[in-house]
Amino acid sequence: MKKINLYIKNILLFVFLFYVLMEGRTQESSDSVFNKYSYDNIINDENPLLEMLGKPFAEYYGLYMALMGNLLHDDSLSRVELVRLYDEAAKLDKSGEWKLLYDMIDNTVQFYESRKGGYTWSDDYTAEKYSDRMVEIANEAGKKGFIFIKIYALYNAAEGYRVFLQNYERAFACYLEATAEMESISSKEFPPRSGIYNQIANMYFSFREYNEAINFYNKVVEDPDINDYFPALNGLGLCYRNGDNDYDRSDSYFKQLIEETNPEERNTSVWVGIAEGNIGFNFYLRGDYDTALTWLKSSVERIDRKEDFGFVSNRALNVAEIYLIKNQPAEAKKYIDKAIDFYKQLRLTEKRSNMYEVLFQYYSYIGNRNLAELYHDSTLMAKDRENQTYSGLVLRHIEQQLRTSDKKVHEQELNNERIKNNLLMRTIIFGSIALAIILSLLWVVFVLYYRKRSAYRELVRQNQSWAGLPDVPEEITVSADDEVINIEPVEGVEYISEPTTIGPDDSDKLIMESIEKIMSEKELYKRNDLSLDILSAETGINRYYISLALNRCSGKNFNGYVNEYRIKEAIRIMSEPANKNLTIDAIAFDAGFNDRQSFHRVFKNKTGLSPGDFRKNT
Repeated sequence: MKKINLYIKNILLFVFLFYVLMEGRTQESSDSVFNKYSYDNIINDENPLLEMLGKPFAEYYGLYMALMGNLLHDDSLSRVELVRLYDEAAKLDKSGEWKLLYDMIDNTVQFYESRKGGYTWSDDYTAEKYSDRMVEIANEAGKKGFIFIKIYALYNAAEGYRVFLQNYERAFACYLEATAEMESISSKEFPPRSGIYNQIANMYFSFREYNEAINFYNKVVEDPDINDYFPALNGLGLCYRNGDNDYDRSDSYFKQLIEETNPEERNTSVWVGIAEGNIGFNFYLRGDYDTALTWLKSSVERIDRKEDFGFVSNRALNVAEIYLIKNQPAEAKKYIDKAIDFYKQLRLTEKRSNMYEVLFQYYSYIGNRNLAELYHDSTLMAKDRENQTYSGLVLRHIEQQLRTSDKKVHEQELNNERIKNNLLMRTIIFGSIALAIILSLLWVVFVLYYRKRSAYRELVRQNQSWAGLPDVPEEITVSADDEVINIEPVEGVEYISEPTTIGPDDSDKLIMESIEKIMSEKELYKRNDLSLDILSAETGINRYYISLALNRCSGKNFNGYVNEYRIKEAIRIMSEPANKNLTIDAIAFDAGFNDRQSFHRVFKNKTGLSPGDFRKNT
């Protein structure tokens, strides 16, 4: 079993290096380009990289892949030449971009040279050092503004973590950082874009996280600049089959793949076979065996690439199962043999559970009980082994998630503690400053309030004196800390600030005495309907003479004269402690005003205070 696992690891290692180093070749380079830059052709020629200095990533990416594909896998001399070419270019480049490319090449070569076999490296340069160094290069590229180099270095780091170290959390982290950077660039600018999206989608698919896989496959399919989107179409079909059992939608992607292939190109015609096999398997899952046979047999006959033999082996087994259901054991045996032959060409000695299961079904059908029991036991063991392999994969993924989460929590706790300490110190400093400012402001507010309150109280006392209340000064103006507050005149009232040119005669004085007497005795000012006509009727004096006398003797018109009585009455009411529970409306009405608004306006204009401020300061 250990030998088998080691053999599988060697195959995976080869696949990884081939994919990482040759990814993008179909888009940017032909076979002739690869042959042109083989070791024998360039050893005596000028450095082809020098022509690429200063050019965009998309222009030199094909040459990068061609040199890597030819020189990395040859021998030590070719790898020395590969490093030399990039070192020479890096020294001539002034931007620093090619120094980063040199670092990537040098890192890859050291990793390649350090490999002892399988997943074993010398202590000098392990897979972890290779992947960590790629992350360092990515960070350096990001700081210097070379985004394409950063993304490609992250991609290589992700593959290193995933394939060699099975550190899926580190791989996911690198992949997601790379894809975040790719959101703002196009595939024309960065040709490996589709390959990176496909790879992270495949990774999600392997963990059966189909919705995430669909998201990244769609990024490839929906990109108008990507021509090689067949793997993504195939991936979408597999996701909808395995994730939602939506066979119709799954078929739609496989059929689209068939429609868009070019039958004259071998690579694309192989995709037709893969799509046919997947459509056939969907019909097999539906139970439509006749339709399934048509698609599956075509797939088995069409695919001839060795790297696809694992897929075609499974489809041959599906055909064999259908023939057993149709009671055609001879046809079933023919396709079982094909499946085994395809599998042998992969040089994998251990069969999969589905192969053992079909063999069990076949030998049960023909009545060979001994072989049937043998393959039944093999089926159970293979399924158990496969389940353990997948469970171990998922468990490793979960454990890494938990370790990563614990590490993040611990780092967050330390960071929170640092933030808390810094915040505490800042709080103490700024709190002290703020307290000093607040106390200063409170003192200013208190002083201003005290001065204002004192001025208001002095103004109240003056108004009380003006209203005729005892034991208060008689002056109408008040000085509070050199600030003089004057009684404002009533709005709309005609005041005479200077004596009239014609002073009051004896008749005016007699009329005025009559008015004041009746106003005081009958308190006519309290009537809110009081008018010049009513006052004339009460005194028996013509309204003209009343108005003339008021003007000559008091300097006021009728409204101003009456409102003065009413304001004094309001002052008297509000100055009595027994009236503290009276509302402003009640006071206004008792003083003779018709409404609160008129009272408020006249009161403030006459006294300099609102009724509310007057009450607060009595």
